[in-house]
Amino acid sequence: LSIPDLTVGGVITGKTYMQKNVNFYDDIGTATHYLPLSDQTTAEGTSYASGNTAWLAPCGGRVVNLTYKVPSGISATSAITFTVQKNPIGDSYSGTPTDIEAETLSLPDDQDHNVAHWTFDNAAFVVGDLITIKMVSDADPLSSALWWIGSCVIELDWSTVYTGSSAIHT
Repeated sequence: LSIPDLTVGGVITGKTYMQKNVNFYDDIGTATHYLPLSDQTTAEGTSYASGNTAWLAPCGGRVVNLTYKVPSGISATSAITFTVQKNPIGDSYSGTPTDIEAETLSLPDDQDHNVAHWTFDNAAFVVGDLITIKMVSDADPLSSALWWIGSCVIELDWSTVYTGSSAIHT
């Protein structure tokens, strides 16, 4: 495709994909963990509204998928569920976030060093939503703390970004 001398009046908006590292070090057990969505840390947490685990959506979009390198030493088969959650504008941090979509994958105990992939069908959010991703395992897959090395792909729709003058959005 060749478009010589393309001239466009105004702003071009569209959808883009971004990748976030979601690495953390822990023995996950069966406790709820929230993935580190901050670009400043690899500390996951057990609270959904921390600066480490929450991401404020600059525009509408959706969480597309999560991919993790399976740690060495998986000692028990477990079903690991990731749930994309949101806290809309106006909702308190102390409230309960709304589940958008959950995906579960069985992780057999013979999968050391393989790659596990969770795909979301419609984990959509709107501009201003506070996004978190919860991880829960139905059995303790590890006998000690190990690195969980992963990435999250997010689709962003820049046609929905706030425009205009400075304002408080409610």
